[in-house]
Amino acid sequence: MTIQNAPIREWAFLVFLGLLSRLIYVPALGFYWGDSFFVWMAHLLGADSMIPALSDDRPASGVLFMITALLIGDLPLAWHLALLILWLIAALFIWSILRMAAPHSRSAALFGAAVFVVYPGYLLHPQTVNLQNYTITLTLALFSIWLSVRAASEGSLWLHVPSVITGFCYLMILELFVPLELMRFGLLAFTLANRDEFAFRRLRPITAHLTPYALTLLLVLAWRTLIFDSARPETDLTSLIASYRASFVGALSSALQFWLSGVLQAFVSAWYAPLIDRIADAAHVGIILSFSFIGGVAAALIPRRFHNADLPSTASGLGLLVLGILSAAAAIALPTFMMQSVDLFSANNRYLLGAVVGIGIAAAGLWTLLNRAPLIRRVMFAVLIAVGIGTQLANADRYARNWEFQRQLVWQLAARAPRIEPDTVLIAPWGYPTDNTYDRGIAELFYTPNLFYHYDDRVFGLSGDVLTVEALDWIAQGYERVLVFRTNWYSFTLRYANSLIFSMPNAISCLRVIDPIRREMPAIFNSAQPHLNPILRERAKQVARFSRIDRIQINAPPVQPPSHIFGAPPNDWCQIFQRADLARQRADWETVVSLYDPRFLLLDSSRQGFPNTSPRDPSELLPFEEAFRMLGLEADADAIRAVIDTQR
Repeated sequence: MTIQNAPIREWAFLVFLGLLSRLIYVPALGFYWGDSFFVWMAHLLGADSMIPALSDDRPASGVLFMITALLIGDLPLAWHLALLILWLIAALFIWSILRMAAPHSRSAALFGAAVFVVYPGYLLHPQTVNLQNYTITLTLALFSIWLSVRAASEGSLWLHVPSVITGFCYLMILELFVPLELMRFGLLAFTLANRDEFAFRRLRPITAHLTPYALTLLLVLAWRTLIFDSARPETDLTSLIASYRASFVGALSSALQFWLSGVLQAFVSAWYAPLIDRIADAAHVGIILSFSFIGGVAAALIPRRFHNADLPSTASGLGLLVLGILSAAAAIALPTFMMQSVDLFSANNRYLLGAVVGIGIAAAGLWTLLNRAPLIRRVMFAVLIAVGIGTQLANADRYARNWEFQRQLVWQLAARAPRIEPDTVLIAPWGYPTDNTYDRGIAELFYTPNLFYHYDDRVFGLSGDVLTVEALDWIAQGYERVLVFRTNWYSFTLRYANSLIFSMPNAISCLRVIDPIRREMPAIFNSAQPHLNPILRERAKQVARFSRIDRIQINAPPVQPPSHIFGAPPNDWCQIFQRADLARQRADWETVVSLYDPRFLLLDSSRQGFPNTSPRDPSELLPFEEAFRMLGLEADADAIRAVIDTQR
């Protein structure tokens, strides 16, 4: 049975699971970690700049980045919808591959594809731009494998031609998916063994189907290892060999530990650890659990229609189980033996993506083996699907809050600093809530401000760095540091003498530009916040005098961040505070007073998320107190002072 005449209800069920596990949060998601790098560089230098940007590591990925940047642009919603659709297409390929490989167990194909759709161990779906080459390459690989399995199933050798071409393309884009070729060989052998008209023991038909892919794989590996010279140590064969030669036993031992840990995480920890971690602070637990329940119930009910249609064999189920486990283990082995650890809760989570297909195949095999225990496998199916949906929704919940955090950064900084002098280094401590995802604060401080301050003029006018103890020393010394992007593709000099220090918006305080004269710190620096280093808190107060608040062009026309990226500006207390603080810098006391409302004295004690309608941090009333005193309105100033002193 091929995709063309597939049962629509089975397709609909897979699409339903995909939408249930991700769609609700898609409009609230944005750009993360390296996303902002690629979006800004494509906007600044053009989409074709991605080719030289990635020429040091994966040249074909540069072509893919260029194509996707041209087709999708810089609209976050478009990226998330496009890659969600690609993920569902990949699931349909897995479904069809399993239908051809195990034609006597229709429900096994659906179960394996469903596990792939909601697999809870891969948590990087929201990082669309930075990791789009992973999702697209995986889909392309599955298309190639689908063509080859169909060729073996139908005896149509000509289908191997487009399959070899697409197989060569995906291998050139991302070498980490090489183990998928081993899975292809296993699936072809499995399919040929199930064909009545083929005697599997005959060498000729097997060779005819496998040889083109073996030659393609050898060709790609020869180019990657003998011809191409990667400039990045992580993907350079020479560097890898040198590390093994320096200490073979030690390197091999580390690689084996990475591999075993990765396999355990992929098959075991993935089904409980991410859900526990993500659900612990989810903002919409009720919705997440409700959607998980709906998915679980649907998964429990749908196998009933397959009860009389399945004629599975134990050998078929065992074969799929072994093939899936070996495929997933091989996919994890490649990065780990390249000395890359696999981790559910770091950026290295991406190394699990190649294993997800094998896990889906193994799940199909397990489903087949449990054919004589229908109640057990239906309960198992329901639980796995519910866990997968809950994990992906809770993960997206964190990413959605992280994007709101970044939007607050954009809109509050834009309100506080209409324009910023070029060559300014934006410095901020990085804490809440970016530790919830895989962001590296420097990416948001470096590229995101350029994306809204210089979206129209397309210049790289600003740089940024995370406030660390080391960075504080650089600020005090006026140090200059050259930052090189992607191995000499693009460089920029950070001049720390031009540092503008500010705090990040968080659950307690609005963004605060640090004035070197007033040196007012937000409440986050005056409370025992676990994510803020106490040494850093104290040093930041000392180095506040180096904050170049004069880098703000206080009388310039205000910047308008592109709304198609950052959405509409929030209408909340922090916007009022930023305008008041800017007016205070201008010594425009009348404007500060005009923004005041006595309701601000009723501090918002909820301290939960955005937006907030009145201050949570009493120090944010200081601009108003100063304005009232400058205008001789002592009674109003004293009322504000009383609230500030009471809250300390």
